[in-house]
Amino acid sequence: MPRTKPHFFVRRTPSGQFRHTVHILRIPEKLDEQGQKHQPPVICWNDIPCKVETLSGRQIEQARSLYQNADYRVTMDYIEGVRETHRLRLIPSGVELHIGHVSNTDLENVELVLLCSEVR
Repeated sequence: MPRTKPHFFVRRTPSGQFRHTVHILRIPEKLDEQGQKHQPPVICWNDIPCKVETLSGRQIEQARSLYQNADYRVTMDYIEGVRETHRLRLIPSGVELHIGHVSNTDLENVELVLLCSEVR
């Protein structure tokens, strides 16, 4: 009888490396008469543990082939619905990152890798 895959997932990144916490924000799409977004961002997911890395050297060259302004790589457990239209807010610093590319590692719904740039 063939062996079946277990029903639990195996995390690729060890839990101990998820040292940062973020909120995932949705930016409102309504514009005023002048084309500006005046509504505050809406928090979609709270207190998500993740790993935030600043890219450098060869990593930044590879990342910028997918997203031109990539400065950070954020790794987190898989969350259904995270899109390029969302932003990340690092807790407690309050730094906001724009998500430029979302990658579902191996399409197994285990881990997300986000390429981000800082919102200025």
